[in-house]
Amino acid sequence: TTVCGTDKATLTATGCVGGTITWSGGGVGTTKEVGAGTYTATCTTSCGTSGNSNTITIGTSPSPVAPVISTNKTVICGVEKATLTATGCADGTITWSSGLGTGTTKEVGVGTYTATCVNSCGSSAVSNSITISNGPAPAAPVISSNKTTVCGTDKATLTATGCAGGTITWSGGGVGTTKEVGAGTYTATCTTSCGTSGNSNTITIGTSPSPVAPVISTNKTVICGVEKATLTATGCADGTITWSSGLGTGTTKEVGVGTYTATCVNSCGSSVVSNSITISNGPAPAAPVISSNKTTICGTDKATLTATGCVGGTITWSGGGVGTTKEVGAGTYTATCTTSCGTSGNSNTITIGTSPSPVAPVISTNKTVICGVEKATLTATGCADGTITWSSGLGTGTTKEVGVGTYTATCVNSCGSSAVSNSITISNGPAPAAPVISSNKTTVCGTDKATLTATGCVGGTITWSGGGVGTTKEVGAGTYTATCTTSCGTSGNSNTITIGTSPSPVAPVISTNKTVICGVEKATLTATGCADGTITWSSGLGTGTTKEVGVGTYTATCVNSCGSSAVSNSITISNGPAPAAPV
Repeated sequence: TTVCGTDKATLTATGCVGGTITWSGGGVGTTKEVGAGTYTATCTTSCGTSGNSNTITIGTSPSPVAPVISTNKTVICGVEKATLTATGCADGTITWSSGLGTGTTKEVGVGTYTATCVNSCGSSAVSNSITISNGPAPAAPVISSNKTTVCGTDKATLTATGCAGGTITWSGGGVGTTKEVGAGTYTATCTTSCGTSGNSNTITIGTSPSPVAPVISTNKTVICGVEKATLTATGCADGTITWSSGLGTGTTKEVGVGTYTATCVNSCGSSVVSNSITISNGPAPAAPVISSNKTTICGTDKATLTATGCVGGTITWSGGGVGTTKEVGAGTYTATCTTSCGTSGNSNTITIGTSPSPVAPVISTNKTVICGVEKATLTATGCADGTITWSSGLGTGTTKEVGVGTYTATCVNSCGSSAVSNSITISNGPAPAAPVISSNKTTVCGTDKATLTATGCVGGTITWSGGGVGTTKEVGAGTYTATCTTSCGTSGNSNTITIGTSPSPVAPVISTNKTVICGVEKATLTATGCADGTITWSSGLGTGTTKEVGVGTYTATCVNSCGSSAVSNSITISNGPAPAAPV
């Protein structure tokens, strides 16, 4: 819709099939190249000419906009270049300052740069400016070492860091980020296109002393036959262990009888000799100790022999056989212990004898007398290795529950059957004996009760005359007996207890500590002879065994659950006469 200078716009007409397009301003055809202006078209066919088409106006474009420039770096060193890039001039050509020519990118050195955009409409204003300057010299690198001392031809590896994009140069010669060196003092510098840094930190590599003597140990100092001891050397981490006696190198060695040492060899030299270890031949083994689980056997029974004290060796039995245990019949036996160090002497001797027939058992019972359906328990002892067989067809077992009868037992084992045991007779018990009864009192008063107690009826039931069961019974006045009933029957009557009725209490006896008193003085009355009752005093004095009284005549009675006694003796307390005139 716009053109610049001699630029042309192309107009295109459609919708005139079979006719001729005629353009305003001259010219025919479906297309027409034009400069700035306003244009229409008509269509002419054999039928005539159309009215004007729509109107197109082509304007004049303004001058281009100033481009924007950028750079990949603003600081360069030596022959380094920065790359300038211009954007925002799509329909034109970038023209750079400083005679750099045209193009969207330029590689440049130190300086200040701008650009313009040029097209058919003219030249733009100047772009933003970019300044490229020289960079400073690089910083000194940092160096480190994998070790601080070396031995002989050993090398330490120096490593330099902090020189990105530059070259490390080492004191004493050589370049690169790492360097292998011997003993000495070292620094490094970093060189880039901006120059060379100062020296790095200093690393000093020293010379190591000769290695320390190793320490050797063994898993055993005594061996037998073709046995071996294992020697182990420690304390030679950076070197090689070399053994005496031509054993060669290595931290462990298997050896026979002899005396051994070792040294530690590394690039710094050889250590002094280690401690020495002597491996010697062991003595022949000690004789084993044998034991048996039994000293006698019966028939085809076997005893088990066990041998101990032959660690790591083989037990060989007299009469043949090997192993720590052996089953044997009657006879005499020994054993030996064989190891790589030889064979021991004979062990102790064990003799296995033949057992006699078993001894008759002893039987006992928890009771010899039973009543009714009661049972007695028979127990047999003294047949530890056999089986108890009971008479009367009771079968086997160490205990049996039985009724009335006579019983024996035998002990049966692999050696035979014993003689018959002692016999035990279980018989029916008699009816129980009559119990003995007693009372806590022989008389009672009113509703008082006496307590009857029956003894001598262990395991049975006491039945009282007049009714009731139990070992005690509370009763009033009357005559009483008791019987004892057990599983064996009922006893005859016990002794008879008669509880009588108590009479009224006896009159108490009263006394005084004085019969004559003066003024406010008091006499003390005391009553005795009323142990189971209460003393009641005359003259309204109340109750109690003692009373303090003034002038008067006094008596007392004894009151209990059987009634009141007759009146006691009387005591008169009188006033004393006035004192006689003094002389």
